[in-house]
Amino acid sequence: MQKKGKGHGQEVLRLYQQLEAMCGSILQVDPIIQSVAVINVNGRIVEKNSRQFFAQKFPDRTSNLFCMHHALQGSTGWAFDGGCGPARFHMPERPGITTLTFPAGSNLVLVTAEGSHSSLELARRIGYVIDAYTRQDPIR
Repeated sequence: MQKKGKGHGQEVLRLYQQLEAMCGSILQVDPIIQSVAVINVNGRIVEKNSRQFFAQKFPDRTSNLFCMHHALQGSTGWAFDGGCGPARFHMPERPGITTLTFPAGSNLVLVTAEGSHSSLELARRIGYVIDAYTRQDPIR
């Protein structure tokens, strides 16, 4: 078994602080954004920030299924990146909710917004925030 160095704990803490800051920055992009979650490819939440109403609407069990669904949906869509070029985001729209899933290192960023208000412009603005965080220090 390989031992972790002394700085490993600090590195993990720094990574979580970076993810928390990124989620907070995305949440501030537009008031229609209700929730931001960084999820791994299995759909498990790594970091999450949401408005209070949304947290009440999606309890943990529902939230976990929701994240797993979007991880699967996003990862199957990105399977075609080799032949078609990389997808910047995945966006299913429903009558009352828009979800946007972005790749971020080995994780995914799942953004949930009310309704379907100019989703492409919202996706671009969110993408700029994610790019800023991944450029300054790549997210793993």
